[in-house]
Amino acid sequence: MLIIRAIESAKPKKDKAYNLPDYERLYLYITPAETKSWRYDYQFNGKRKTLTIDKYPYISLSDARNEKDIAKLLLAHERDPSIERKKKTLLSNMAQGNTFSTIALEWFENKKRSWSLNTRKGIITYFEKDIFPYIGDMEISQIKPIEMLNYLKQNENRGTLKVAKKMRKRCTEVFQYAIVTEQAENDPARELSKAMVTRTPENYAFLIEDDMREFMKALQTYLGNILVRYATELLILTEVRTVKLFRCKWDYVNFEKRYILLPEELIKKDRAHIVPSSKQAINIL
Repeated sequence: MLIIRAIESAKPKKDKAYNLPDYERLYLYITPAETKSWRYDYQFNGKRKTLTIDKYPYISLSDARNEKDIAKLLLAHERDPSIERKKKTLLSNMAQGNTFSTIALEWFENKKRSWSLNTRKGIITYFEKDIFPYIGDMEISQIKPIEMLNYLKQNENRGTLKVAKKMRKRCTEVFQYAIVTEQAENDPARELSKAMVTRTPENYAFLIEDDMREFMKALQTYLGNILVRYATELLILTEVRTVKLFRCKWDYVNFEKRYILLPEELIKKDRAHIVPSSKQAINIL
């Protein structure tokens, strides 16, 4: 059996963790990083399992022994101590009012570093406008698939199929985060794609290579707004996205070195993008 003096004098090993045994398979687990945690080895349904009780000195030796005795009592009633601990944690989190909006914002804070500024703004706007008003105040563990489906159907009925699809995916990410952090046990949005409307993909109209010369000739004789002609020619010559071209400013154009510098606020990756420009593109500008 362990004594307090042995626990306090135990030093970590440089190359590996080791156990300082107490009795009845309770031991102190000591890592090279100098953390000490109480663990209890047991068998359940013929499988060897380990219950991590808590760190020392937050849990004393006597408290660790009490936790071990509780685990033994659960085993006597054919209940898995590790599962029971997870249930207890889940109930505690639920009691603290873990709403969908609370968990979603927590997930967002953890994920936003991997997204561009524009992506962050788009995601949080979708949640605040289209999700939180419907399920934001609901406890995340209590949300049912039918409630998620009813919400997503509202977007479908408005004709915003693309938004509904994106939001189902983002909601699934939030539920998965809640499951990993033991704040929920299932993802009610995961299988809803089978119950949602799917749009038959349609290819945009396009020109094959042989048609391109005739199109460019016709474009030169276009009698409508001259800006439409110039914009179309620039899209072809630079291959930038239409919305990026619409938002361009004269400050972005370097006439001398023949390039357009799109600033990071226009680009998804939070970095500037240089568009090399031909003589024809510069002449149009």
